[in-house]
Amino acid sequence: MASFQVVYDTCVLVPAPLRDLLLRVAEAGLVRAGMSEDILDELERVLDRDFEVPTSSAHRLRDPVPRVPPEEFSAPGTAA
Repeated sequence: MASFQVVYDTCVLVPAPLRDLLLRVAEAGLVRAGMSEDILDELERVLDRDFEVPTSSAHRLRDPVPRVPPEEFSAPGTAA
């Protein structure tokens, strides 16, 4: 199991190569990654507004993204 938890924010999910790498790192179990629905909503807006990614394409990016509600993350220095 992953030794630490991370939250991927929009700024690291926008660049496709970085997003792919970070999702693969989480998929491999090297980190316990998650993001909120708010982050995913922002990702869709940024891709649509700044990069002209069609809304339907941006929405499909939600599928492979792990969702971990913030309350499920343990406090720093405590076990998950």
